[in-house]
Amino acid sequence: MEIYYKPGEARPGRYVIDVGTAGSTTLMLQSLLPVITFIPGEVELELRGGTNNPWAPPIDYVQHVLLPILRIMGVRVEIELVRRGFYPRGMGVIKVKTRQASSLKPIRITNANLTKVQVIAYSCNLPEHICDRMIKRAIDLIKRNGINDVEAISEVLQKDDAKCSIDPGAGILIVAHLDNGVRMGFDALGVKGLPAEKVAETSVNDMIKQLATGAPIDKHLGDQLVIWVALAEGESIYRVTELTSHAATAIEISKKVLNASFNVEGMIGETSTIKCRGIGLKAKT
Repeated sequence: MEIYYKPGEARPGRYVIDVGTAGSTTLMLQSLLPVITFIPGEVELELRGGTNNPWAPPIDYVQHVLLPILRIMGVRVEIELVRRGFYPRGMGVIKVKTRQASSLKPIRITNANLTKVQVIAYSCNLPEHICDRMIKRAIDLIKRNGINDVEAISEVLQKDDAKCSIDPGAGILIVAHLDNGVRMGFDALGVKGLPAEKVAETSVNDMIKQLATGAPIDKHLGDQLVIWVALAEGESIYRVTELTSHAATAIEISKKVLNASFNVEGMIGETSTIKCRGIGLKAKT
């Protein structure tokens, strides 16, 4: 019922962390990035494990959706996907480089308009038609829903490519670009025996459902932003397509650990507005 935590001093430098399995590198990054953002000097991380996992943000989501809004807040970070890693062996590699941010800006994101949609499909050690079918089905469904500005990006990797994973895998990420520079993301991971078209349908249906709420922050970004607005200076307010249990848990922990102030208008499972008075953490010089 109790946790005693006594952290040491965070220092700049280069660190290599190998989870040893297909465990998610992006979940490791989520725990590390708020800390290394405030370290004086540069920090370089090499994280080894899974890059595209079920029940974790795919590296593509982190790069295309999370990073743009963190940069708006003042986070100075670069992330490179060196090699993809899928279940069961993982062995993926991402490299992260940060420079110190003196403080973080609050955000006010309660409405926005859709400008365009990107369909990003990727595969490793699989026939090229897997990506082609995911893209074709996704674009067809998106346009049927009245969205015509659609861009397709395909990444088909084979074993002779250094970026290719050890084990086969595939997935799709649909990125909705908004007129305020914020992006929403909707992803699905390929499963053995599941047609590529069904993978595409999963992500498109999720996008259509969430866009229909009118909220500009997707449900997964909503929980990932909690720690950042808690650390930021001033009041943040953002509207999420759906308040998740992850977001509710993160809010309660941020209240207890950081003493940040939160007010949530809405219930779990509903479109909600999150308000936060951040602690205004300042970096040491």
